[in-house]
Amino acid sequence: MIDEQKVRLMTNIAVFEKKEKDGKLIMCKYFMKDYVKYNCILTIISSTFCFWIMVAAYVLINFENILADLHMEDYFDVIAKLMKWYVIFVAVFVVFGFIVYTIRFMLARKDLLKYNRNLTRLYNYLDEEELLDNRGTVKSGIGFDELDKEGTDIKE
Repeated sequence: MIDEQKVRLMTNIAVFEKKEKDGKLIMCKYFMKDYVKYNCILTIISSTFCFWIMVAAYVLINFENILADLHMEDYFDVIAKLMKWYVIFVAVFVVFGFIVYTIRFMLARKDLLKYNRNLTRLYNYLDEEELLDNRGTVKSGIGFDELDKEGTDIKE
């Protein structure tokens, strides 16, 4: 006989897994600190790339003015200004990323706790008959291979 509550649980679990395959289920592999640190490192890399692309675009747009003022510029001063703006740019994005990824993880934690609760309920609904055959040997289950009819050899 079909247990409707078990079917509902299985459906809810399958829908969550399909919907959040690339999102929240990936977060469950990390602790919050590790997830936030990893994404902040990615933010540093991407903001560095974006900053230098913007500098290159500025140089290309104002190339004539830069060439005209080239002999009057102090190169160390220009590099110091670029590095100051780079540090400010990256710091703003890292702080923003830290806040966003912390909030994202905390919101996902609620759904992951519900998902884990559903998995636990589903596991508890499994009958003894589904885990054990009539002789008490394991027939199938998580982490076990199926045994043949004698219960001694593992099928290949």
